[in-house]
Amino acid sequence: MGCYGIGISRVMGAVVEIHHDQKGIIWPSQVSPFEIHLIPLGSSEKRISRKIRQTGEKLYNHLKNSGIELLYDDREDKSPGEKFADADLIG
Repeated sequence: MGCYGIGISRVMGAVVEIHHDQKGIIWPSQVSPFEIHLIPLGSSEKRISRKIRQTGEKLYNHLKNSGIELLYDDREDKSPGEKFADADLIG
């Protein structure tokens, strides 16, 4: 016997089908998993990279403590292009 009810997977599938572009999902604010995607970009100079990482962590903690839902991409092994591409896919 089949189930034809409106479940969460159908609703989310419909939202994604309506709100997307060629690069990924564009979440409406009502169902968005986060408000901000924070993507710190590194540098080839270690000192500058460390300062960027520290500033990113401070900003992340400040925003989180302010009640803002955010996603912080702290991956150091990914290039800026990879981080931005992943951000587009996630939405």
